[in-house]
Amino acid sequence: MCRQLGEVVAGFSDEDMERLTFPHGQGPRSIGWFCSQLLAEVAFHRWDLERSLGVEGPLDDALATYLLPFMLGPALHLFGRRHTAGEPQVF
Repeated sequence: MCRQLGEVVAGFSDEDMERLTFPHGQGPRSIGWFCSQLLAEVAFHRWDLERSLGVEGPLDDALATYLLPFMLGPALHLFGRRHTAGEPQVF
């Protein structure tokens, strides 16, 4: 799936990456947002796996510099709570 996604996205311009959207539970998201979200998932799961195997060290500086503002940016919340009638949800 990731290879096919990469092939499709490689044909998009920077403008396309922000203009083209898809539905998301918290509102429409751009293809660029989706790609950054997927990168965050892969990067942090890999980092976590490597740490569980004894590899020490922080996340790559360039990757962290790109991902942290994306993950913590207030414009499009990465994390959200589902509205329920029950107890508040906390992350």
